[in-house]
Amino acid sequence: MAISIKNLLKEPGRFLISIGGVAFALLLILVLGGVFAGTERQATAFMNDSGVDVWVMQKGVSNMHMATSMMPESRRKEISRMDHVETVSQILYTSGALKINDKKTFSFIVGFDPSEETGGPWKMAEGKTDIDSDEVIIDEALAKKRGVEIGDEISVLGKKLTIAGLSVDTFSLANTIAFIKLSKLEKIMRARKKKSYFLVKLDDPKNRHAVAKKIKNEVTNVNTLTTAAFVASDKQMIKQMGVGIINAMSTIGFIIGIMVVGLTIFTATLDKSRDYGVLKAIGASRYQLYRIVFEQSVICVVLGFFAGWLLALGTKAAVEYYMPEIELLFSSADIVRAGAAMILIAILASYIPIRRIAGIDPMIVFKS
Repeated sequence: MAISIKNLLKEPGRFLISIGGVAFALLLILVLGGVFAGTERQATAFMNDSGVDVWVMQKGVSNMHMATSMMPESRRKEISRMDHVETVSQILYTSGALKINDKKTFSFIVGFDPSEETGGPWKMAEGKTDIDSDEVIIDEALAKKRGVEIGDEISVLGKKLTIAGLSVDTFSLANTIAFIKLSKLEKIMRARKKKSYFLVKLDDPKNRHAVAKKIKNEVTNVNTLTTAAFVASDKQMIKQMGVGIINAMSTIGFIIGIMVVGLTIFTATLDKSRDYGVLKAIGASRYQLYRIVFEQSVICVVLGFFAGWLLALGTKAAVEYYMPEIELLFSSADIVRAGAAMILIAILASYIPIRRIAGIDPMIVFKS
């Protein structure tokens, strides 16, 4: 290890360039992958974070995005009577425009009952959730971007409403979510005694699959999904809506990043080929040469990885501050995958030149 470090520090400029190449490759991988993961998480946050075990919707419907679900309100009583069902909340759900300071923003509109446990915003920055018919809750980041605050008036589906609260995690690259009172949305949609989704909480979440199946079999014209299945179904729909392009970009970014690491390590190893040849000429074994080269490659990747991680964290903070609709989500799985792929490609990239050097006759080195 001492020889490897000494050899690297012999040319600090080249050493830093190698670390920088790895760092920026990791930054590319994490940022592009983070945009896709963040967009996907934001788009399914309502389902994931509502604290619901089973979702009940109109028969034939299996998602929220790009779907219309409408059921008689009476279905709620049938569901409530079933074993293990603790609470059943109800919401109306539609899409439309928010007009804030003469600027339109596409939004999903959720009509919820403030007296019920689920269906409304799951996290608030400020304000209240017990809203009146002439009030609305919008995302905190959207409010800042449009220059409005609690007490200001905006247009929701063409109706003037006053901002009564600011929610968190309800603003994404694709859309935002606004919450209004259920009775108000019923009037706007002319959907008296109709509901879009029933949100079922159970006394024990372990029963969710059995209860979902029972509701589907015994309640007329409904479909049921556990939260996990509902989220998975919505993610498939999201990919069809164009987010798949972001996923493709993140995959391409991963490939390019790994190739950059490979090229960086290959070039760094090749540039030091004369040094390795001298080591072989003075008696270093093939095993010792491989060990030194692999150690140097791993050191460059590890240091570059940590430098890239710091750059990624800085980029994440800057992007989310200046563009709150974009969330960069770095998952542990993606980080481990990137690190493992970088080390593997670094070893392969350094193996190619050192294999040739290890086979050179020592006398050729002395003659040169």
